[in-house]
Amino acid sequence: MVAHDKAPVLLSKVEGRTHSILCRERVLKGAEKQTRYCSQKVAEAQTPNIMNITSNPYYQRALEYIQQNDLNTLPNGRHTIDGDNLLVNIVDSELRSPSEAKFEAHNQYLDIQIPLTAPESYGVKSRSECQQPIGEFNEADDYILFEDEITTIVTRQPGEMIVFTPDDAHAPLIGEGPIHKAIFKVKVADPATL
Repeated sequence: MVAHDKAPVLLSKVEGRTHSILCRERVLKGAEKQTRYCSQKVAEAQTPNIMNITSNPYYQRALEYIQQNDLNTLPNGRHTIDGDNLLVNIVDSELRSPSEAKFEAHNQYLDIQIPLTAPESYGVKSRSECQQPIGEFNEADDYILFEDEITTIVTRQPGEMIVFTPDDAHAPLIGEGPIHKAIFKVKVADPATL
């Protein structure tokens, strides 16, 4: 028996354009429920600073990996899928209040984040609107942090995913209690090579 639970996901608003993504598909086997994912659509912004993520081959490979693997069974740690182009980190962490969360942004990777055991909220903001960087961009680890106030929060339920492009700043891990989650790092593909 297969049940489809279509739930468009608000990613962020960049220059007034809304991105939406994925639905989840639940595969029921007896009393055991496994979560699988199916691609619904991605509404792409038509601005030059937003890459077309659906044409990124590493993004497509990430979606395939999500569909073909039960993320709940992966051990904690880094799992390389395609060299430095695609990996997933499975982590346990503690959720925190919005006042404790910091925005982060990346240059070389898209983030696909999927809470696995508890709802997770995220502060979202256009990176171009962030005005309070904490230090310089860390090239080695591909991130910069910002202390900007969180004014927009979106929440994902276990098994739902959210995608952040380099144009998005995001403040993850907002909520209460422990969480087990998957964080995919998807290399930004050079449009000239697509």
